[in-house]
Amino acid sequence: MQAPSTSAPIDRLFAAAPNGGPKSAFNRLPSVLVGGSDLPLRSRIATAFAAACGIGSVMMFLGNAAMGLSGAIQTFCIGSALFYALAWGLSLNVRSIPVTATVLGLGTAAVIAIYWLSFGGSTGPAPAFVFGLLRLRSEEQRSADLLRLMLPGPTIAQLAANPVLPLAERHEDATVLFADISGFTPLASSLEPEVLLGFLHDLFVRFDEICDSEELEKVKTIGDAYMAVAGVPIGASDHAARAARAAVRMRAEAESAFAAVSETFGASELGIRIGLNSGPVVAGVLSRSKVAFDLWGDTVNIASRMESHGEVGEIQMTAGTASLLPDSLPVRLRGTVEVKGRGPMET
Repeated sequence: MQAPSTSAPIDRLFAAAPNGGPKSAFNRLPSVLVGGSDLPLRSRIATAFAAACGIGSVMMFLGNAAMGLSGAIQTFCIGSALFYALAWGLSLNVRSIPVTATVLGLGTAAVIAIYWLSFGGSTGPAPAFVFGLLRLRSEEQRSADLLRLMLPGPTIAQLAANPVLPLAERHEDATVLFADISGFTPLASSLEPEVLLGFLHDLFVRFDEICDSEELEKVKTIGDAYMAVAGVPIGASDHAARAARAAVRMRAEAESAFAAVSETFGASELGIRIGLNSGPVVAGVLSRSKVAFDLWGDTVNIASRMESHGEVGEIQMTAGTASLLPDSLPVRLRGTVEVKGRGPMET
């Protein structure tokens, strides 16, 4: 073997390569990887990367060998070809090992990709493991999306950190909104179920979009009623204004939808009542079956009474909620209303 040259560290590794072939390359490889050679660090890293590609192919072979003769034959060809390609690649008398290693790495990736595509990505433990991870990630994302349809983001985070029920949190400043369709029962008796639910779905989707826009949290739907809250689960100083703006927009959307239904089906008695009330609420999740985010407290009960005791086409709110609104949202005094369970209240 020729004496190594101090001016060409790359050549020192491959000086005898043309005669040594793959075997001599393998003999020199450990010293390169562990630092026994004075090759530049980038060359050692790139060489280690190329070696890992070849070793990974052998591991694929060993794993598939347990799957039977067919899997063993498939990966034996691939593993052998890649390992010999690695050896001969290291034997080339080139001045840029990173280039060689990169070519080998990309070639390995290409061959493995072709292998997975050729055999449907499901032959043997190695591809099955990778594709299993991808499917697992997809299912996790689908589960997360489904959870976000049922629970607020902060609630999901709380349950993930401490999955213990019941989960309850008190919010001192919130505004609860209830909206209900007047004249819905006669409409329900005259329409096919699919048509009726299609109408409700389209209307509530519009309400959902309004809540997203005004940063309200939809709580639930109860028959033809819709419930939402502002200031929960994330506090907001302008919770009353957000709920009032959402109520005005919901009324406009509902009236537009009712006009279309009236024109199509002759239902002229449809209308909407909306009630608002502000105050402290308890929000959270309870039970173990069909869990759902919900609100509790006197504030919720009064908001429901504001809706049920309201006039069709109007937004009724308590005096407390009205006092929280800015001048840009003018209100008019309705007067004293006898509220079930509460007695006379100013609205």
